[in-house]
Amino acid sequence: MALTSELQQTIARPTETCISSLPRTLSSESDRTEASVAMEFEFDVGETESHHVRFLTSMANGKVTLIVDGETIRQEKFRFWIPLHRRYEVVVGDSEQHDIAIEVEFARVSRKFTKPTCTAYLDGRVVGVY
Repeated sequence: MALTSELQQTIARPTETCISSLPRTLSSESDRTEASVAMEFEFDVGETESHHVRFLTSMANGKVTLIVDGETIRQEKFRFWIPLHRRYEVVVGDSEQHDIAIEVEFARVSRKFTKPTCTAYLDGRVVGVY
């Protein structure tokens, strides 16, 4: 059975609506990493000596990461249990030092499937609740 030329062309080039309705696949490592992140925030610290602080939690693999200026400062992986509360502290800077603290509150029920509440402190003052 031979296909008509119009039908062959339709099969050969799918319409835009067909392509856009397909589910997005995670092709790169960064896509897979971003998809598993439950909470992520970042902020800058310092006026004369600037630093960039980034905090990530991934409940899919139970990982918590604190990054300062692109360098991983603290990383924890919770395999079998996730605590209710965690506090991470770090001092950044040489000539202009700042105390950074991040408190993480995990849900009491289904911790693996809900986003935590994070509070970021800079020199003892709240700079953000995420």
